[in-house]
Amino acid sequence: MKKTINGLCYQLIVLLTVFFSSCSTLFIANSSIEPIVFTKPSFRDSAIVTSYASAKFNKSDFYNTYSDLKSNYFGQISWSQTQTEQYLNVSYGAFGYYGKVYIDEFIYNDFYDVNGKGYFGGGLSSEIQLNIPLEYVNIRPIGVRGSLLYENGEFAQYKWDNLSAIGLYPDYIAMSVSGSSGIDIKLKRSSIGFNVSMGSIITMPHAITDIGYSTNISYNAPKFTVFFQNSGTLLMSNNDLVVGFSYKL
Repeated sequence: MKKTINGLCYQLIVLLTVFFSSCSTLFIANSSIEPIVFTKPSFRDSAIVTSYASAKFNKSDFYNTYSDLKSNYFGQISWSQTQTEQYLNVSYGAFGYYGKVYIDEFIYNDFYDVNGKGYFGGGLSSEIQLNIPLEYVNIRPIGVRGSLLYENGEFAQYKWDNLSAIGLYPDYIAMSVSGSSGIDIKLKRSSIGFNVSMGSIITMPHAITDIGYSTNISYNAPKFTVFFQNSGTLLMSNNDLVVGFSYKL
């Protein structure tokens, strides 16, 4: 019995150490539940498949969280398709990205320096939404989105160095599932879209779960889309500001 209690206490200490001392080392740099902002045509009432090439730039700041994480920047490219039915949108795509996390890293004595740790990754994302087409608006009241990504690089090595002291390994894989909704306001030959989503993201193999959110506003022309996105996660207290565009192929 005593050994069992001691074992449980040891596991609790390790868990608390991970969460309060080294939680940032379990952090996936691209933690958005909406890695691809899917473009959905507004002026089709019959089935059509459209393809898009997209790019976006992400800047992250961290609030009320681990003091070693300062900022995070990455660029991403993606390819996606949207199948538009009269009452349904189905979107899917693949993405790849590269960036740097800037860390207030201990050097010696009480001296710290901010160093950038590079990383790269890629993954898949898909979404299905109910679509209600009206004369002046398209309403998408409910939808489901899922994403899967793999991440590696210099930042992963930094995480490995920090976690090896307590016998753990860093997380390289993240999965997310979220609910979504949106509306498109139709203009003469374009539209303005508003979209929101919220769900959970889990990193593997440690099964660290966080709550993520995302909102975006877009201007949709026949051949291109420009969008602004704000997203983040609650446990990491990060806030992501994103600007990007999509081009219809």
